[in-house]
Amino acid sequence: MEGPLDLSDLLRRRQVACAFRAEPIERRRLDAVLEAGRYLPFPGPPGCRSVAIEAPAMRADLLASLRATAPGVAPEAILAQAPVLVALCDASGGGLGRAGSWMAAAQMALAAEHEGLAAIVVPGDGACETMAALSLPADWRLEALLALGRPGPRSAAEIVTAQPEAVESFLAAVPPPGRDSLEGGDRDVLTSFMEIASATAAVEDMDGVLETIARALGRLFPVDGAALGLREEGGIAVREILRRGEAVRRQPLRLPADASHLMGWVMLRGRPLWRNDLATELRFEDSTPRAGMRSDMVIPLRARGQITGAFQVACRKRHAFDPEDFEVLQRCADVTAVAVETQRLLQATRRLSETDGLTGVCNHRHFLRLLDQEAERARRTERPVSLIMIDIDDFKRFNDTHGHQTGDEVLRHVAQVVSRLLRRSDVVARYGGEEFAVVLPEAGAAEAVPIALSIRAEVEKNPLALPSLPRSLPVTISLGVASLPAEAEDGADLVAAADRALYQAKRGGKNRVFHPSILGSRPR
Repeated sequence: MEGPLDLSDLLRRRQVACAFRAEPIERRRLDAVLEAGRYLPFPGPPGCRSVAIEAPAMRADLLASLRATAPGVAPEAILAQAPVLVALCDASGGGLGRAGSWMAAAQMALAAEHEGLAAIVVPGDGACETMAALSLPADWRLEALLALGRPGPRSAAEIVTAQPEAVESFLAAVPPPGRDSLEGGDRDVLTSFMEIASATAAVEDMDGVLETIARALGRLFPVDGAALGLREEGGIAVREILRRGEAVRRQPLRLPADASHLMGWVMLRGRPLWRNDLATELRFEDSTPRAGMRSDMVIPLRARGQITGAFQVACRKRHAFDPEDFEVLQRCADVTAVAVETQRLLQATRRLSETDGLTGVCNHRHFLRLLDQEAERARRTERPVSLIMIDIDDFKRFNDTHGHQTGDEVLRHVAQVVSRLLRRSDVVARYGGEEFAVVLPEAGAAEAVPIALSIRAEVEKNPLALPSLPRSLPVTISLGVASLPAEAEDGADLVAAADRALYQAKRGGKNRVFHPSILGSRPR
């Protein structure tokens, strides 16, 4: 190493374009610049950090705290126009951290020129301890700012008239830890994309599709985790899709629809994000558990011209991804968005085909399918399943006296009361007309009868109140209970047994539950 870096000398050797065009910079170009500052010729970590910020967000007092180091160059004028600033911070209190910050700034400037960007390095004023415009930890010290923008009228080649050969050996950083390129790399990319397209058409659930996409991408770069963020009901639901070697958390995490977290940031800005060192993240607070992940890439998903979600892949290693990986993931954005939107449409269509349009509970066809599945599982696992058949007492009277619209409200009311009392695993369906059916997995008669009794009592003590009627309508129901294998061998037998029990409840005076274990049971 040739000694301490003289940044003033570096600037004197280079003529920097003072005219920036204040236009957005493509993320891939900025990421290449940021990555260049991460690899420095030190035996250990230098303790410097870089933070990318938007130049318009910089406050006037921060601009005023910078001093000009190149003759005729006013940093305030340049930084006010630069679309992007990179703050280089000494996180170690001096020594290698400070040197590393300056070196990283110079390397990033070289990388920016390679990307066809205009660049200028402005050292920070060491006396300025408080940088209110930057959310920096108290013990971090701003050493330099790198201003990036598109060049003005001159070409990128004219920006630098003399190559900084004198500092090339000092800036000879260790290259990013690349992976040996596989023979036929393009073929691997094509194969992975074909697997993704095939999954979109073949897999029947969204989690399965996205897990297949994540595993297909894992052929091209390391993927230890994946997650999906979707706009739902005024917020963002984040679902974990893959966590290699560990169980996936299936319950979605509900987050606000703002940029305070990773998924919201990507979705609201509509820009992909690549982070190769999550421990240094300062842009926003992570609301989702990192699960040991140290690098990630996130892409926005667009459907019908709108951003509907974001897809994340992550790795447990730092600096796990390179620009080619980021580009491949972005090329995957459209096919991933199509896969997600297709699954959402399929789910919506499936819900419509399985739901009773009037009451919102399962319809008759879906009920029969679920009952057969539960009966088969009960037979295979030797565990019980019970069925409750429900009939609204004197339902014809509601239609004849108050009209069919009131009859519809009675049906909705009973469906809501019943649904409120069931376990998450239970299913309520409209069997037909004024009859409902409730499937109780893992429940024998000893568990099913108390549930039926509570349903009957809850309906009776909650009359239906309608604005069009002067007083609430009392509603009662009759219920029949049957269990498999005690009283039936399959789903059809179970329906017949529960129907016979319901008939006995109606015959016994209505507003009651019937099961052989409670013969003659009275309402209570």
